[in-house]
Amino acid sequence: MSTGPVAWQFQRPLADQGYQLVVPTRHAYRSDAAAGEGEDFVLDAEELIPLLEGRAHLVGASYGGLVAMLAAAENPTMVRSLVLVEPPALAAAANVPAVHGFSADLDRVFGESDSDRDFLLRFLTLVGVRTDAVPEPLLDQWTALVPPLRHGRRERTAAVPVRQLVDAGFPILVISGRHHPAFDAVCDALARDLHAEQVLITGAGHAVQTMAGQFNTAVADFWSRADAGRR
Repeated sequence: MSTGPVAWQFQRPLADQGYQLVVPTRHAYRSDAAAGEGEDFVLDAEELIPLLEGRAHLVGASYGGLVAMLAAAENPTMVRSLVLVEPPALAAAANVPAVHGFSADLDRVFGESDSDRDFLLRFLTLVGVRTDAVPEPLLDQWTALVPPLRHGRRERTAAVPVRQLVDAGFPILVISGRHHPAFDAVCDALARDLHAEQVLITGAGHAVQTMAGQFNTAVADFWSRADAGRR
């Protein structure tokens, strides 16, 4: 429920380290999206591909992590490294009770016909956000961006392209906020299955990238080692 520049505003300091930051806004959240259009990790991955020219360090958070995985798996020669920040890749740990329960809870929230504001409050609570700590103006902004989420391609339909990503050979980093048992299980499973490094950054719940100091340091170090061919 955010545009790219808003979601990644805390990463602007990385540009001072010599990196070019390319921050797309996913299709359903752009001003030119058709009314009622939902977010779609397949379409988003297709639109992401032209931005990878020159081999990119690809970073995806939450639903964008599904987009990043799919784009990287289909275009491995265009990716230098991959960072996944708490993607809701529930299929990676579907047999874990916490993930199974979380998926069932999501189905209930998505399946009921609440108002967009009621949906937002229930969804945020489910993913571990204290709604009483969110300023009312921000809740208003998020409410306006609920329809693309409610009517989009659901996260549970995303298959993790494990073999393609492992065979691609580029380094992978999984970052977790360690705030929710379902996300913890998914991140642990991805790190194991993708032979990825794993970093824990606590204190911001699901919005891990807002812990800018720790997050930017971890990502910049990972990029530097990837560029140097070191794991």
